[in-house]
Amino acid sequence: MSRRTKDEIYQIKKEIADLLYNNKDEIKFVNGQPSPTQLSKLLKERGYDVTRQSVAKFLEEGVEKYRQALLVEDNQKVRDIKEAMKVQKEIWNGEVNKPSDRTKAANSWRSLHKQLMEYEQQIVEAKLKRAEVSKPNYLIKIQPPNILKKCPKCGHEWYDMEDHKKKEDEEDGN
Repeated sequence: MSRRTKDEIYQIKKEIADLLYNNKDEIKFVNGQPSPTQLSKLLKERGYDVTRQSVAKFLEEGVEKYRQALLVEDNQKVRDIKEAMKVQKEIWNGEVNKPSDRTKAANSWRSLHKQLMEYEQQIVEAKLKRAEVSKPNYLIKIQPPNILKKCPKCGHEWYDMEDHKKKEDEEDGN
């Protein structure tokens, strides 16, 4: 048994990422995680000879970076929905069809349109999440001024609010 080349591994990881992000409805999830067994079967259907252990290892390593940019026009699911909408629109506008068929086509078109909008929204949310994750987090600490004063002679401590207000007024005036 020969080892896989880097190019073969790259293609397999790319297919796994495509299945995970663009074809989620084909995958079984176990406890919120994709099933490596199911993924290996789907990959074998696509022409890749991959064991479930390899798939589990690839999932553990992460396939985020192999994910293709989700362009709405390039997504297969969006194209399928648009094609189905086009067919329903032709039935809806066809004058030779019965009124009941035209009504059913109109209702189907509306539900497909709603599904398309929801899916496009999911794509936008995924892009936003990816952008949000890649942004750095900054910790901003605001230190309040020290207004606790201590007498050097007797050691008495008090809060000097008026001295603090004078400093603020001087800063605002500059």
